[in-house]
Amino acid sequence: MRIGIVSRWNATCGVAVHAEMIAKELQSMGHEVRVYAPTIESASRDWHHKLVKPVDEENVERCYVEATDTGFYCSLHDIDALIIEGYARLPARALGEQVAAARRRGSPTIMILHEGEPAPAARLLKNIPVDHVAVFDDRWISEILYPLRDSFEADVHIIPYPCMKPLTDKPYRPGFAEGKRLIVSFGRQPVEEYVDYIKALTMIEGREDFIYWVIRSDGPLPFEKPWLRVTYARLETRDVHSILLGADLHLLPKGWTRKVVLSSTIYMTIATLTPIIAPYTRYTEDIPVDEQGYGPVVKYMRVRELARKITLLLDDEELRGRVRRMASRFAEERSADKIARRIADILS
Repeated sequence: MRIGIVSRWNATCGVAVHAEMIAKELQSMGHEVRVYAPTIESASRDWHHKLVKPVDEENVERCYVEATDTGFYCSLHDIDALIIEGYARLPARALGEQVAAARRRGSPTIMILHEGEPAPAARLLKNIPVDHVAVFDDRWISEILYPLRDSFEADVHIIPYPCMKPLTDKPYRPGFAEGKRLIVSFGRQPVEEYVDYIKALTMIEGREDFIYWVIRSDGPLPFEKPWLRVTYARLETRDVHSILLGADLHLLPKGWTRKVVLSSTIYMTIATLTPIIAPYTRYTEDIPVDEQGYGPVVKYMRVRELARKITLLLDDEELRGRVRRMASRFAEERSADKIARRIADILS
């Protein structure tokens, strides 16, 4: 099939990560994939959107303007099926006209709904008449789609967010971590989301010999600790995987929100099997854990609990192995090739 994907692309956001994983797997299945992406200028007005690579692939056309009603200038005339990564800044009205025309020509369409609030989801579903809507888990059904159930007719499917396989098998460990346990965070989360980790590591600094390496793409961290190393860089995914393969722990900063959300970072990195520790927030609700907070991801609520779990995962090889096995099963069950095949089956 010639499959079109309307999405952000080559950017530091969960929408782009999802689209790129699915596109890669569809191509490996023999489908021709064409990507219709936003202009860099319009997308970069949103703080979520930062380019990862300087140049797009040849099958990518940047032909719509985000945060407009009419700025969709892509041609969908010669595709057999269409995937829309549904997020609030799409030019929904103009895109909806093209989608309606494609459906009249017999091209099935599916929207992967990323929006975690009813109002922006309603705008997408009202203006873009798709055949199918896919959501990542049942929270989207009960909290987003149920209130909107009388305003759209598309079939609804629960299709989990895909897990990315590591892009390399070569671990990287910086020289400053030689002889020490290496704990890593990366990204550009708000400073306050690192506070728990700094407090917890301060509590154990006399008992563990470690380095906490934070790689940030935007803004400084206002902390000074002898075990803290901060590097300012925007990493490509292969580099992230290489660093995590060489690390002992991955501390994931994620704050509190009322929205229905998940962490694309977890799905992008969990298959490295470096244990992930993250807070009990809506970003980790979709990850199953036992009553102690252990599962494919290790969750914590209080800083003292966080300090204890960091110590256990560094020192208890049996616990570390159990968490790695749960992460491996989770990643395999939701592997990108399996998720892409489910989407292709719906469109065929």
